[in-house]
Amino acid sequence: MKDFSDVIKRKFPYDEKLEFYVKPNLPAGKLSKALASNSKIQAAEVIACHLYGGLFSSGAVVFTPTLCYFEGGSLRLEDVKGASKGDKFVQVDVNQGGRLTTNKIKCQNAEAAALLENVFNAIIDAPRTDNISILVEKKDYSSYSKEAINWLELRDEIMATIDMLHQRFMDGKISLIEFEDKKTDLLSRL
Repeated sequence: MKDFSDVIKRKFPYDEKLEFYVKPNLPAGKLSKALASNSKIQAAEVIACHLYGGLFSSGAVVFTPTLCYFEGGSLRLEDVKGASKGDKFVQVDVNQGGRLTTNKIKCQNAEAAALLENVFNAIIDAPRTDNISILVEKKDYSSYSKEAINWLELRDEIMATIDMLHQRFMDGKISLIEFEDKKTDLLSRL
């Protein structure tokens, strides 16, 4: 599974007022209370969490490198396809076994919902390279003129961008029309 630790650490806000905590500033006492109801989560795995509570109930949204745990369930971060905020919740669309399902994740308020939506959108936009390193090989163009080298490097960058757009299309993040429009625009620059 894809590790989203860097994305989460970069995009998850630290805000004590809204009870958003990110490693290394996770409150041990509050976190252990939140994790007590879910034996699947080890405290050492937690990268970030949002704790919320009210008069009659409380809960947590907990992020590990590959999963998000919330009241009533969990989801694989690499399967997240969409997120939209509500009043005190975030709706997260997830690809589960080839079909899109929606999870409703509770949070403290609308402001917290907006922050969680931003985190999920950052996860959606993160590259999906997993353990495969994509190496853009620099070719030896020493015998070419400077203009030819610039054109070849531009061509290589455009082709890599088209490959990335194709992957986003295959993941369902952009439509076929968007893909073809962007591809045509890129190719017209050559």
